[in-house]
Amino acid sequence: MTKLTVLLENMTGICVVLYGETPESGLASRNFPRNVGEQFVEDNIGTIVAGLVGAVLLITCIPLALGKIGRNRWYGYRIKATMNDDRVWYPVNERTGRQLAITALVLLVLCLVGLVALDDPEQQELLLILDIGVMTIGLAWSIATGWSMSKELTTKNREADASKDREDQ
Repeated sequence: MTKLTVLLENMTGICVVLYGETPESGLASRNFPRNVGEQFVEDNIGTIVAGLVGAVLLITCIPLALGKIGRNRWYGYRIKATMNDDRVWYPVNERTGRQLAITALVLLVLCLVGLVALDDPEQQELLLILDIGVMTIGLAWSIATGWSMSKELTTKNREADASKDREDQ
């Protein structure tokens, strides 16, 4: 079994049969019952992951990108700076929501590309690695941008509040 197979099995509970594995080293040696659904998932894991993660991510980030989600404890870019001020919450969540939407669209494109390589375990393994890379880069991009933007807006708002206080005196 390859290291990626073991990693994926530990993360998902699903053993992915990758290109080049023999029945003795893969799922068949474990005496698990095989059915058509399991085989389909194993052979097309890259396409399935890209499609599911892309769709869920797109559905959840659209309300953020449109500024429809107010401050809350469960959903959005929640750090101290965003939770303390709507003037930080909305712009940061709109920007990071748009970035996550781009990530989701890239994943959905990878899903469409994966439809060409259905039942090709080697291509699906490559696609799964691309999926993980896109998700990692997209989330890192969104987190870094949100952090930077929240710091910038917090500083700007503090200066504006201080200036307003001086004018009021």
